[in-house]
Amino acid sequence: MRTSLTPRNCREIYSVVFLFLIMLLTAAACHTSRSMVCPGTKQAGATKRKLVWSDEFEHRGLPNPKKWAYETGYIRNRELQYYTSSRPENARVENGLLVIEARNDSLKMNGKL
Repeated sequence: MRTSLTPRNCREIYSVVFLFLIMLLTAAACHTSRSMVCPGTKQAGATKRKLVWSDEFEHRGLPNPKKWAYETGYIRNRELQYYTSSRPENARVENGLLVIEARNDSLKMNGKL
């Protein structure tokens, strides 16, 4: 008896093949990677890593000036855009995230647009 392929049969076949490929790729990555620790395994000779810098963004307002610095002026690749400092419209912390926002506006600098 021969079964015809329908769109539903094809979706089921593709789903099974896709899941099999994902499992195969995951197994291959766990087997060959020395920097990746696979679930349920301990890696022999794994080096411990030390955190050297972080910012948890646990406040609202401008980014912490002890951890972040601004580049100001026309400084990159001859771009016709001006980088500003300490403007919450462009860089701010809100809801635990650092928001960096490029804006198309005119800002007076030293009395000039």
